[in-house]
Amino acid sequence: MEFKKSTEGTKISYCISGRLDTNTAPVLNADLTESLEGMNELVLDLKDLEYISSAGVRVLLSAYKTMSKRGGMVLKNLPYMVKEVLSLTGLLEFFTIQCPLGICDSEDGQWPSSFFEVPYDLQGRENRRGEACNLCPLEPSVNGS
Repeated sequence: MEFKKSTEGTKISYCISGRLDTNTAPVLNADLTESLEGMNELVLDLKDLEYISSAGVRVLLSAYKTMSKRGGMVLKNLPYMVKEVLSLTGLLEFFTIQCPLGICDSEDGQWPSSFFEVPYDLQGRENRRGEACNLCPLEPSVNGS
């Protein structure tokens, strides 16, 4: 696992890639614990996350617990596998998921907390760049249809 972080005032963002598992979760958890001091907003971009284990899920939950007292936390660009793990464990509803394609109906750009709440007419819908909505509960097909 690798991560890059950036700060802007009291907002901190992480881009996480690779595998978030038993071996790597403690490293991220330690960095988050130290870096979240004085922060009001956390954004985790998981676009390049290839795998998440229960240890990785615990890191997300720990960060959520910390940030829910301070301001907020947003998960961004969730791979289908991560959404599936969080949904199956019943934890997806706790997180704010940012719609990566801008096709959601809400003014603040936030999608419903559960990807099973995606309106049927938006499932598999494509954005202007021809990308399938990755918040659809169904695995997108190769051609985006």
